[in-house]
Amino acid sequence: MNRILLNGRIATELTVKISENGSVWLPFRLKHSEKGNDGKYHNMTVNCVAFGGCAQSLYNSFSKNDPIVIKGKLNHREYTTKDGKRGEKTEILVSTYESATNGLGEVIA
Repeated sequence: MNRILLNGRIATELTVKISENGSVWLPFRLKHSEKGNDGKYHNMTVNCVAFGGCAQSLYNSFSKNDPIVIKGKLNHREYTTKDGKRGEKTEILVSTYESATNGLGEVIA
């Protein structure tokens, strides 16, 4: 089973993208900090992408630096750019999300 649950803060400005065939997606980066065995916090930034209604709803509900919990699956893909360059990307395909704050705006995750 390929499932991932991750909390953090949105690290990029959110911009909804629309493909030529009308598909909607929202690429963004999530900054996650975790305390290591050495007692220091270690930061990790993860590529994420949401699609369709999930993308639009996330865009309408969150902004850069907002705390969020995302659920989805890990995906690795290869691609070719318009100028012929090949690349690879590992990202989380977001299926659901929720705010990482309580009703008072305090971070809970």
